[in-house]
Amino acid sequence: MKIQLLNYEAEVERITVQQASPRWHPQDTIVVWLLFVVPVASTISFAIEIEARDCTQEEFIQVVKLRAEEKLRDIIRRDAECRAFMLDREEKRKSLNRLGANLAERLDIPFTLLEK
Repeated sequence: MKIQLLNYEAEVERITVQQASPRWHPQDTIVVWLLFVVPVASTISFAIEIEARDCTQEEFIQVVKLRAEEKLRDIIRRDAECRAFMLDREEKRKSLNRLGANLAERLDIPFTLLEK
């Protein structure tokens, strides 16, 4: 089943059920696995849990879209934060390498670059 999530094309790959357990799952749920046609924010698929109940196709799509779009927004946000962190980390690594190389040169001591 094809579905649009925040203007990205996805497919409901499969559904499974999750039985309630006191420690991990307080209630029975249906687990919906979604697969993107093209990766979104470095993600090709993810799963959401919805209430375990019988519903029409329209109700199913509505609930899945609501939960999946909420989770996808979080995935996109976290991916952007991670990318920003990695760019910042790369700049700090370059700066640290320059500092170490300059110090080693002034003191005539061998220097090893900090790798990625």
